[in-house]
Amino acid sequence: MNTWHVLTAVLPVLAYLGASLTDSEALTDAFWALSYIAEDTPAEAQARAVSSAGLLPLLCAAYDRHEAAQELQSEVVWALASMAGKQSPSSLASSVVSAGGCRVLGSHLAARAWSAEGRDVRAV
Repeated sequence: MNTWHVLTAVLPVLAYLGASLTDSEALTDAFWALSYIAEDTPAEAQARAVSSAGLLPLLCAAYDRHEAAQELQSEVVWALASMAGKQSPSSLASSVVSAGGCRVLGSHLAARAWSAEGRDVRAV
């Protein structure tokens, strides 16, 4: 079985897990796999497959639902940033923006900046 067949079998499973799991540790593991898939290709075919599978809104929603789970949020940010940063004719960055990725990335950066200053970003 080639890599593409494995990928096309794995993405629906990750989508199901991302939509149905509530445990942040299990979600972190699922999204780690997803971020690895989205990042690991110079040809960007895998990242486009992640986007086409409808997983970007799912990542953004998981970020919001699990605000106390920093490791999970880091995996979500890693996947979104990896995809947004690719120079692609298929406009992966636009897909990330449309899914709400700019808000997630901005929130993550703001929380880390405020945290570095000793403030709680949620108090604002």
